[in-house]
Amino acid sequence: MRSGGCAAVLAVVCSAAVCSAAGQAGSLASEAAPKEAKAVSSSAEMALSAIERITTPITKVVSGATGWEAVTISPLVGFVAKVVLALLLLSLAWLVANWAKRVSQRVFTRTKLDKTLERFFANAIRWVVLVVGVIICLETFGVSATSLVAVLGTIGLAIGLALQGSLSHFASGVMLLIFRPFKVDDIVVVAGKEGKVDTIDLFTTTIDTPDNRRIIIPNGQVFGSVIENHTHHQRRLVSVRQSFNAGLSVEVVRRDMLEAARAALAATAGAVSEPGPGCALVEYGAAQVWSVSAWAEPRAADALREALLLALKTVAERDSLGVPAPGDAGQDRGLMARAASG
Repeated sequence: MRSGGCAAVLAVVCSAAVCSAAGQAGSLASEAAPKEAKAVSSSAEMALSAIERITTPITKVVSGATGWEAVTISPLVGFVAKVVLALLLLSLAWLVANWAKRVSQRVFTRTKLDKTLERFFANAIRWVVLVVGVIICLETFGVSATSLVAVLGTIGLAIGLALQGSLSHFASGVMLLIFRPFKVDDIVVVAGKEGKVDTIDLFTTTIDTPDNRRIIIPNGQVFGSVIENHTHHQRRLVSVRQSFNAGLSVEVVRRDMLEAARAALAATAGAVSEPGPGCALVEYGAAQVWSVSAWAEPRAADALREALLLALKTVAERDSLGVPAPGDAGQDRGLMARAASG
């Protein structure tokens, strides 16, 4: 109602202005010269036509529209509004995706899920939320979800043909997650590299070396090579070999080596006392070659090996257990080999 009243007032004002202009033109035409009258009259007619061109569309829009139909938005303004809405939706999707990842990780941690699967599922949930957000943003521009899926399928086929090597890494990553030859925090040797597993993604596996270097290995090389897992079992056997003079008593050497093994076990955190240490004479010739072994947790294996070497050195110096020169032992082994072959 108010819009119609404004239109009527505007029409009345314009009509009055036109009539006033026409009246002035008539009075001037009667009083002034004929040429001046004609000029004034043409000016009034031009003003009348201009006013009609301005007021006619306004009157139609205001008198025929109700509510929001009376508001006309240019295409540029509408496009800008859609862009702003899409950016807001993307920002919201990003926040929701990160929040869903954090929540899922907490839930998986409470359920004591394996760390490898925990990170994989958390990242998968995050990407699903982001993809849904992108689809919703595209729908604001009139892109149909069905058409989008068809286009993505075609693009996926083309990318798959172009990136066959990367897809093989993807397939290897899926196999690693299914068969799980190792998990996060395991110490492994894969593709000739040794280190602690940090992450297992769909395309790559990341390990940290003992000297604190980060190595990223494609999953195709990981799954296609020999995998050595040092921490798969709860304990590892640590063995050390040591040579002594051939003239020494075997029982004395055995006693001293077992004593050294027990001292190393007592001095090493993470060493396993059961089963107990063992020693054996493995070679005899110009020198006695002994092997002493003990058990430890996987992460304490290197510490136990060092403790065994130090303990063997201590008992050898204490009881004067002579260590043969490297040349003597090697010469004797060569003689034994030639005798066996002849």
